[in-house]
Amino acid sequence: MNPEIGFNLPFTFSYVFNYLSSLGLNPIKCGKSGIICDIGNNKENVILLRADMDALELCEKNNVPYKSKNNNMHACGHDCHTAILLGVAEILKNITYEGTIRLMFQPAEEILSGAINMIDNNCLENVKYAIMLHMLPSNDFKNGTIILPAEGIITPLSNHFEFVLNGKSVHAAYVDKTKDLLFIFNKLNEIINNFINAENINETNILYNICSIDYGNSYNVVPDTLKVLGNFRTFNNEINKFLIYKIDETVKMFSKLYGVSIKFLINHHTCEFNNDMKLKEKILNIFNRIKINYFNITEHKKNWGSEDFANVSKYVKTNMLLLTFNNNENNLTFHNPYFLVNEDSLIYGVNALVNIAIGLVEKINIK
Repeated sequence: MNPEIGFNLPFTFSYVFNYLSSLGLNPIKCGKSGIICDIGNNKENVILLRADMDALELCEKNNVPYKSKNNNMHACGHDCHTAILLGVAEILKNITYEGTIRLMFQPAEEILSGAINMIDNNCLENVKYAIMLHMLPSNDFKNGTIILPAEGIITPLSNHFEFVLNGKSVHAAYVDKTKDLLFIFNKLNEIINNFINAENINETNILYNICSIDYGNSYNVVPDTLKVLGNFRTFNNEINKFLIYKIDETVKMFSKLYGVSIKFLINHHTCEFNNDMKLKEKILNIFNRIKINYFNITEHKKNWGSEDFANVSKYVKTNMLLLTFNNNENNLTFHNPYFLVNEDSLIYGVNALVNIAIGLVEKINIK
């Protein structure tokens, strides 16, 4: 009911930290507002399970008892991920096994910054394998089905960008005394879209979106600053570098042509997610042994949703799992003010992660 965003998670952090402590565990702050909690007795080979905790700046429109009380919303299932991992903690603390399972509660996934911050603060020390689970609204599968994506690159690298144009503020009656920043940006954006369309002529290689425009709040004042936020994503690192270069060069040209200051900034970035094949095979073996309901995806299809946990896959063998839930409200997708999870699916996520973690940790620690 109190969703929080980015790294600013005081309520969420305290709740998770205190809950883990109440179980007799020893959570540790990691980085700005992350938490790691080790459960086990051998830290040579660690299995890591991740849940993200942050929400979105989105006003919830659901009429439910636990509706958000502020202007933030859990419209991507991160509250469910956290609840599932707390459930995993409750079970693991009562099981004896050889090895250590590390729970990673991550902030700032939505701004592609939390994983790197925790990595920089040693959350991957001695980690052998890393697993994340994400909610997936779908009426195509039985509620609580675990989806295993194909091995290899499964999500794109992604960039959160910002344009800042600065001119001179004037009365709306004297627009000839200033530069029309909105007109300039529209022309700039048209050029950018032209060379993106050229890259996408045979297949979609780049997704480019403008998501926010901030240009004053008056009826009769031409603002002196225009700020634009958006993102672009691609599966090709060379295309990514090329696009950044082309936008930089175009911005310089427009700034000179129109005589205004234009800045182009990449504020957040994440790499591609590499779903490790051998780790996936180990998970499949565990699922087959204990009869977990799953669906194995073997064919590669482009999934344009980015994931900050991709940064972990650069350093250790990593897998993503998807937990399906049935949604009778038109099966609405993520980042929507009506996004609503079927909570009956959560126990299946707990069961899957507990069994994966124990199956993996015992296999690598028992000689």
